[in-house]
Amino acid sequence: MWEFESKINSPSRDFSQSKPVDILHNNKTLLEFLESTRRLEHILEDKTDLLSSLATSNTKTQTCEKIYQFITENLTADINEISNGSQALNRVVEDQMIEINDSFNTFLQSLEESINSSLSMTPSFPPKLVSAPGNLGGDIITESPKVCKKNEGLKYKGEKYVEIEPVEDGLLQVPYLCDMISDGGGWIVIQHRATGDTDFFLGWEDYKEGFGSLDTDFWLGNDNIHALTSSGSWELNVEVKYKGDTREANYKDFSLGDEDSNYKLHIGTYSGTAGDSLSRHDGHPFTTKDKDNDESDSRNCASTFEGAWWYINCHDSNLNGKWMSITAHHGLMWRTLTDSKSATFSEMKIRQVAP
Repeated sequence: MWEFESKINSPSRDFSQSKPVDILHNNKTLLEFLESTRRLEHILEDKTDLLSSLATSNTKTQTCEKIYQFITENLTADINEISNGSQALNRVVEDQMIEINDSFNTFLQSLEESINSSLSMTPSFPPKLVSAPGNLGGDIITESPKVCKKNEGLKYKGEKYVEIEPVEDGLLQVPYLCDMISDGGGWIVIQHRATGDTDFFLGWEDYKEGFGSLDTDFWLGNDNIHALTSSGSWELNVEVKYKGDTREANYKDFSLGDEDSNYKLHIGTYSGTAGDSLSRHDGHPFTTKDKDNDESDSRNCASTFEGAWWYINCHDSNLNGKWMSITAHHGLMWRTLTDSKSATFSEMKIRQVAP
């Protein structure tokens, strides 16, 4: 390069006297210099751009850091404010829930007291009044029947079941339910299961006295059934509903022995549509979970099958069994209709055929 500069700075030369080879050599040297200069310029431009970019990136980084710090500080404050507000709101909600719960409990207690007060002023088994037409052209008489006899229901309309209040010389000294419609009426209901409201897996004294509600499910009581059937001739009607189909079983000459006989069952001939699932129990005493009178030596059938009945070893029927039981033989079973499964309704009622 220094050689080239000396040549440039040398006194003028007469290029006309130069040889072609010299001219080419000089031009080549100049071109090489220019090319080197351009490369240096490009390198300088690249370095300048890089420095500028680095300066810009550093500025941006610092700016982002400041923005991040600002957002973080403010967001933290907002989060703390929201958290504090949420805690305060939770306390308010909790206080409101406690207040609502207390008010609701007070309301329930008041309602229960009101209901109990109303019940205490109402007889346990209020007589049901039914309308009865008089003679043609006469007035309509409204009264409660005093007795439960066949064809007595012809004077009444609308109500299948009528509650009979006890009278001094009546058949029973407790209220009882009378079916006024079926086959002419006059049926005293001794067992009724339609809702499952009442537990039938009870002991000897419960079945002796009777239990339940005449409005829902009940057992009239073995003493009462014995008192009714100890004189005169009686028939038994059993109604069983299974899979929506209601069938009946009728038995002549029904009676129940006294407590000394362990309320031994006596029935006569069968007729009906449900099949005979009771005759095999004829002549057998009553068994409960706390008094075992069945023929089994290895178990108490009442305890095993969750009921109370005139068990043998053990049963063809079990209408006092566990309501809607899914366990075989434990439910309201009437073998000839339900096999080992449970019925959805049962009713046992008796009617006096002759005094």
